Amino acid sequence: MGLLSSHGERRQHLRFPVKLPLDYWEAPDVLTGGLVADISEAGLCIHSVYPIEIGAELKIRVYVVVPEKVILSSQDVFLFVNR
Repeated sequence: MGLLSSHGERRQHLRFPVKLPLDYWEAPDVLTGGLVADISEAGLCIHSVYPIEIGAELKIRVYVVVPEKVILSSQDVFLFVNR
């Protein structure tokens, strides 16, 4: 039995796997890149090479690329939690 299955599923919303580039920052002058791994109604799972402190308030910009069309982006403020 896997490690996650022994803890039970805590997610309340269906997640959809994606691979979307993102930028995030805590301070206006420190921009860091990452990847959105999955998305749900309640949030995002992101991957970063740098650790993110639980409780950190992040501004995140996610890029959605539509082939042969405009690159779309959305930006908002998120609170980082580890669920």
